[in-house]
Amino acid sequence: MVCPSIWRDGPVQLVAATPGNRVALNRETHATRAERAQDQGTVNAVRIVVGCVLWACALGIAVDLVTAHVAVEYFTVHHRKVVESQEPLVMALVWGVGASWWFGLGAGLVLAWVHHRLPHPVPVRDVLRRVGRACAGIWVAMMLVLVATYLLILLVPTEQRRETFESDRRIMSVAIAHMTEYVFGAVAAVAVATWMRRRGRPVRLSA
Repeated sequence: MVCPSIWRDGPVQLVAATPGNRVALNRETHATRAERAQDQGTVNAVRIVVGCVLWACALGIAVDLVTAHVAVEYFTVHHRKVVESQEPLVMALVWGVGASWWFGLGAGLVLAWVHHRLPHPVPVRDVLRRVGRACAGIWVAMMLVLVATYLLILLVPTEQRRETFESDRRIMSVAIAHMTEYVFGAVAAVAVATWMRRRGRPVRLSA
């Protein structure tokens, strides 16, 4: 059937609705929905990965702002030289990002994969909020380790202490605190992934 049209392209062809046309239309609709879902999944994955990298860098800087002021030698003497400055603030910014971004990238990829596999994906903002809380918890835990180590080293008998005892004490406390960062990070990543899986389960309606 041909219907007159006021558009420049001329008459409009009207196609009668037949079972074959309906099947073709349904297939096209499903394909369009699948493409949109795939595009949205890619956007969500990128948001999760980028968010995790940013949170990891923020955590690294927050930790190093403390540890660099406790023992800047840990960065300037016991790490390879990256910048000329030996200021604690500069060390916190450089190493806070340099030693943390890759862990955030790895954790973000894992969480993005878990998010993609969920039957009912959790909103990305909720995932990143949970990651932020985990980073805050890691910071608190590392500060507790730092203080506890600093105090426990006092148990070393006075006659066995070297002249550099106080400097060694600060460096050792910072080093042990930093060694726990990746352990706490791995535990936090697993905890967030577990929370996502529980939250993303389909709701079962009782009979």
